[in-house]
Order: sequence, then C-alpha cells, then structure tokens
Amino acid sequence: MSVDKHKILFVDDEPNILSAFKRQLRSNYQVEIASSGKAGLELLTERGPFSVVVSDMQMSEMNGVEFLNSVREQAPETVRVMLTGKVDEGVAVQAVNESNIFRFLYKPCSIDDLELATRDAVAQYQLITAERELLQKTLSGSVKLLTDILSLIDPMSFGSNLELRQPLRAVSAELDPKNSWAIELAVMLSEIGAITLPNSVAERARTGQTLTEEEQSLVNNMPLASESLITNIPRLKSVAQIVRYVNKGYDGSGTPVDEVKGTQIPLGSRIIYAVKLMKKLEREAGSLDNAIAALRSHECGCDPNVLDVIERLFSSQGKADESPDIQSHSITTRQLCVGQKLLSDVKTKDGVLLITAGHEVSELVLGRISNYAETIGVIEPILVDVLIPTKG
Repeated sequence: MSVDKHKILFVDDEPNILSAFKRQLRSNYQVEIASSGKAGLELLTERGPFSVVVSDMQMSEMNGVEFLNSVREQAPETVRVMLTGKVDEGVAVQAVNESNIFRFLYKPCSIDDLELATRDAVAQYQLITAERELLQKTLSGSVKLLTDILSLIDPMSFGSNLELRQPLRAVSAELDPKNSWAIELAVMLSEIGAITLPNSVAERARTGQTLTEEEQSLVNNMPLASESLITNIPRLKSVAQIVRYVNKGYDGSGTPVDEVKGTQIPLGSRIIYAVKLMKKLEREAGSLDNAIAALRSHECGCDPNVLDVIERLFSSQGKADESPDIQSHSITTRQLCVGQKLLSDVKTKDGVLLITAGHEVSELVLGRISNYAETIGVIEPILVDVLIPTKG
C-alpha cells in the first residue's frame, strides 16, 4: 500500500527530468517534485517527513548546496543526494562539509543509477531512524527505571513533582512543543541532587524547618548537583541545562547566582519555575484563580509570556477545557496491577510512606508494595484510576 512507501522529494528546475524521475520511481516510492529550492522547502514543511531528498546543484535563486543545507537544518534525519551536471571538486567539498551529502549523481544520470542511489539512501534513512528509536527507547526505559528507584528510596523528594506533569505538558505544548519531552524529563530529574544532601538536612528542608546558612546553601544549589549528575547521561545535556536554572527567576533572582536572566534562561526552566510557583501558591491560596492573581499582583520572577499562557489555560476565565474528573477505584494490594495510576499514597501499617499518589504502577513499584504487604502489611484500600482484571 502507498501508505507504507518511503517518501522521496526531487528538486530540479528542469520539468522533463522531474517527470522522468517520478514516472520511473513512483511504483516503489511516494514521489513529490518541486521546480525550485523554495518550493522544495515548502513541500518539506507541508508533506514531510521525507526519507530522501534529491536536488540538482545548478538552480536559480537557491543552488543545491543552499537548499540541502536548509533541508539538513529543517529535517536532519532526511538523507540528502545531489545531482550535478559537472564535476567540480570545490562544489563537492562544500556540499559534503555544509550539507552532509550522502551521495553525488552526475548528469546525465541513468535510471539504474538513480534507483540504486535512492535504494541506498532509503536504507541509510532506515538505519538512522532505527538507531534513533532504539536510543530513545533505551533512554526512556533507563530514565523510567531511575525515577522509579529514586521515588521508592525517597518518595517525599521524588514524588513531589508528579503534580507538575499535567500543567507542564499544557504550557509546554503552547510555548515549546518540540521540547516538551525534555521539560517533563527535567522536572522529574530535577530533585536527583537530593541524594547529595545529608539526610538530616533533606528532612528538615522537606518539613519546612529552619536551616543554617550553610545548609540552606546546599538546598539552594541542589539543581546544580542534579545538573552535574544528569550531564553524565548521554543525550540529556539539554535536560541538564534546563535543570540548572529551574530555580532561577526571569529577573535574575534565585539560584544559581550568575549573570544569566530573561531569555538567556532556557525556556524550559522558565516554564518549570512558573508552574512550580503556581502550584505552591495554589496550595497556599486555596484555588488556581487565587494563585494566578497572586502571581500577577507581585514581582514573582516569572517570564511574562509564560504567565500569559498560564492565565489563559488555567484561570476560570481561560479558554482551556477543564481536566476531566478521574474516577477512583478502591482495591487491595492483590488487585494492584502494572499500568494503574495511584490516586492515594501507599503506606505500611506502621505509617511508613512507600510511594506517593500520582505514580504509575511499574513492575518495580508493584514488587515493592507486594513485598511490604506480605511482611509488614500495607494500609488498604488503595485508590487507583482503573480496574484491571487479575488472574486467579
């Protein structure tokens, strides 16, 4: 079926060549054609992603190097092939250096050569995307395991940011949709630096007790410790940079103490800062409307653009639909299943917190709760979002 065909974009200012290429390759590929670099970029935006882009070198207004360089910036995974009518070593070097060309084809190009180059380019695209998907799944699984372990070791520290996930997703979708995954990951990992704090300091900070100046400095600089730890994880440097500035005000206040302020602060950090403050004020003021009014009424260190989106999304006069009510179900530990979302804290019968509400039950979480249920005992019922039939 055509839906399974790889999409190929040909760009050339010679209509006869475009027609010939499309006629010969359309049985195996979904082929789009454009007669200029500008038209090609428009198709890239409107009908992409493309597996392969083949472009002529000599075109008016925008040559092949310029066009393919733009393709690389807009769609870095798309494999790029260049057609050229003459052997020009300088052009070849420029194309390789600037546009990372996969292959050169010289005019006149036979259909056999074109089909071979296209087939090889598609194979290269499959390799690139498969590697990316593998890395993403590996990274996602590793981070999920890490956050599960941390939430079980210290549920108060690592469960406190779960309430931020839904509003963060909404605000990120408005302001920075491409990086919403990094923003959500950043808030989940932002407390990882808590493992560097002495237990007594972490406990007193959690319960709002007075800290010494040195202890407060340790707590304030916890995002820096988190950043340092996250930086060691491949492909998470952008997440680490967001974490570094989650406590930094738009006006330059907060930590870390440096010259960075305003739009120099990563957008993800500005979003997290504002959403965290909104939820804090909501707990203190009793409602989201009161919290948003409090944000507006004094200097809060929030990005004005982020505040505008928060007000539009979450105030009672906002345009966003209200979140649907979640029905809760009371179950025993034996009915607990992987995939359920906890709607209540889970505690042992002697009052020890095992995991906070908001977590999704994973194999690790289920194993911990089950082990405690069989030994010390767990307070029941447990509230979850869905009922899943269990065997036996």
